[in-house]
Amino acid sequence: MKLRSYGSLAAAGISTDTVELSTYSIKKHKIIATAPPPPISSPLEKFLKINCKEGKINMIDAQRHFNEMLQIQPPPPISSFNLLLGAVAKSKHYGDVINMSQRMMVRTDLKLDFITLNILLNSYSNLEMVSHGFSVLGTLFKSGYLPNMVTFTSLIKGLFSDGQTREAVDLFKKIVKLGYEPHTKTWGTFIHGLCRNGYSEQALEFHRKMGSGTVSGLRFKPNLVCYSTIIDGLCKEGLVDKGKELFQEMEGKRISPDVVVYGSMIHGLCNAGKWEEAKGIFIRMVDQGIRPNVVTFNILMNALCKEGKTQEASGLLDLMIKRGEKPDSFTFNTLMDGMCMEGRIDDAKELFLSMSAKGHERCVISYDVLINGYCNCRRTDEAMKLYREMVQKGYKPTVITFNSILTGLFQEGKVKDAREYFADMEVHGIRPNSSTYNILLDGYCKNGCTSEAMTLYRNLEESGHELSIEAFNSVMNGLCKAGMLETAIQLFETLPLKSLVPTVVTYSIMIHGLCNEGQFEKASNMFLEMEEKGCPPNLVTFNTLLRGLCNCNDPPKVIELLQKMAERNISPDEATVSIVIDFLSKDEKYREYLNLIPTFSSSQMKVGTPGAAK
Repeated sequence: MKLRSYGSLAAAGISTDTVELSTYSIKKHKIIATAPPPPISSPLEKFLKINCKEGKINMIDAQRHFNEMLQIQPPPPISSFNLLLGAVAKSKHYGDVINMSQRMMVRTDLKLDFITLNILLNSYSNLEMVSHGFSVLGTLFKSGYLPNMVTFTSLIKGLFSDGQTREAVDLFKKIVKLGYEPHTKTWGTFIHGLCRNGYSEQALEFHRKMGSGTVSGLRFKPNLVCYSTIIDGLCKEGLVDKGKELFQEMEGKRISPDVVVYGSMIHGLCNAGKWEEAKGIFIRMVDQGIRPNVVTFNILMNALCKEGKTQEASGLLDLMIKRGEKPDSFTFNTLMDGMCMEGRIDDAKELFLSMSAKGHERCVISYDVLINGYCNCRRTDEAMKLYREMVQKGYKPTVITFNSILTGLFQEGKVKDAREYFADMEVHGIRPNSSTYNILLDGYCKNGCTSEAMTLYRNLEESGHELSIEAFNSVMNGLCKAGMLETAIQLFETLPLKSLVPTVVTYSIMIHGLCNEGQFEKASNMFLEMEEKGCPPNLVTFNTLLRGLCNCNDPPKVIELLQKMAERNISPDEATVSIVIDFLSKDEKYREYLNLIPTFSSSQMKVGTPGAAK
């Protein structure tokens, strides 16, 4: 009799005939009386009965005892091997489980039973080798065993871990249809897999169906873990309102939220910009007697820092310490980063120093945050001093460290120092990333080292490095400023060949370059081209072309361009007003042109009116 295939069974080589799994006949294995196995040595027996059952094993000891068991003739019962394999699996050494099982398979006097095969299948699934797990399922059938919910739960977990969400859902539906009843762990695995892979709405839908008994008549009473998983998934996907609904449903069923659920809600509300609601949930959590943990405080502090409220975030840090909750490096790094973004670099440095004084260990990120802060404030000397300190204290710098320093040095025109720090990356074994090369190309071009930028660009091209559109923008901008417009145009024309789409920045650079060279018609054509290709111009693009049209003394086209701005609801800025007034005021038809200039509704002003001119 053969089996119906489903999911990845066909890939595992199992027959695809149409006999239902539930009708598969189970072979009855009869135990033939044989001579009893030899007694197990005392150390091995103690290891199996005490260490393995408690899950406290050392892998060196486990390997030694496993080798000993294989050498015993005849071998110990399969239950002893299962005890050892189970302990190894619990310690998450899944690769060792697979290796041990394969060594057992080559022995003709050892037959893997149902438990052994389930342990092996679960190990494959945990290592994201689910196709091998289905092969073990085939072995289960061939050995006369019928899989149970433990088997299917492992396969569902493996499919989700491998990103095969649809296959996991199909398998879940199949086993329910065949009459299997998912237990709590199966349901938890299924919900977690959906949420982890970004399908929280589908998890919510299954939650509703299982609660109402509309999935093959099965009813499932969700527990705290299930609610927590779905709420967390919904909040992470930005579906915070649906998360709130489920939170209320949970409370209505008298399932008390724990610190994890509250943390998910607070995080979701903060990300949605609903700070007041997040604060309300936090207060409610404390009122319920649930003690916030370091994660909860970190979520709130991160939200406050993003809102520019570092003083309030500092107050939370004090509250956290008073409540006996020990802040971690993320806590300090978040607060330091917030201070740096507000320009409070000296306060960030003071907090950095206090970490060590109060017994809180710094990490590389702590140094990176402060170095980046110094560079953004154009205090690269202090950033470099901090860099040398971190290296001296044994902290290995990251690519982020170097990118921050390189950006700061180029901003201050310290090209020589930037070259030296770039060379230092190789000394520390740090590989530059795309951002590093963008920084170098942009830095060389903005500091007049166009030839050096082009040499780097050609080297990257020859080495097969895929440059981003931002890198090309930097190079083309540098070429235009260096008077090498034709080279910039040639580079621009190669973008489609490199599967790169020009951005509004790209077009603005090229339009500016064409206008500077007096090629106003080509600039206007490029402006039309960007619109045709679905890249709407921004204010910078309009101002760039306005300057060009003014320089070629074409008032009608200036008026036409202003009308296009109004049609697109792009409000003029001071630069726009200055460009237009300076140009039109020199023309004898000044008053006539003023009447043709559109009113910009968003700014409630008319460019070129006497009031605006003042």
